Amino acid sequence: MVMKTVRCDCGFVVRSDDDDRLVADLQQHAHDDHHMNLSREQVLAMAQLEPGPPAPHGKG
Repeated sequence: MVMKTVRCDCGFVVRSDDDDRLVADLQQHAHDDHHMNLSREQVLAMAQLEPGPPAPHGKG
């Protein structure tokens, strides 16, 4: 699973490996704290992929 992160200008951070959860959490924050309505597309456009664990080194 790929972890995604969105950081709001106010300092709020939401992370999830589930797009539906990420969208719902940020939409709720935007509505409650900033009186804004964000679309799913807007939230996903703001999301940044978290770096995954490093790839294992080959034998040698």
